[in-house]
Amino acid sequence: MLNARTTGRRGLVVAASAFDPKKIRAISLDVTGTILVHAEPIMKTYADCAVWARLPSPPTETELKPAFKAAYKQMHFDYPCFG
Repeated sequence: MLNARTTGRRGLVVAASAFDPKKIRAISLDVTGTILVHAEPIMKTYADCAVWARLPSPPTETELKPAFKAAYKQMHFDYPCFG
């Protein structure tokens, strides 16, 4: 490892010797809206998938929206790096 100090993104100074790639267990990348763009609103995509999967009573976009928002909020609380 290098002992030099480098200026990272946003002007943070990081000691290169503090970085140990063997300790990395996971890398999370948020690509939605940058690399991946949905062709339709996400609620429509989920509703269409429910119909495609032939669920007995598939939810509508309107029904999915509050449930999706609540689940997203809970996941963000339980797992801060989620989405």
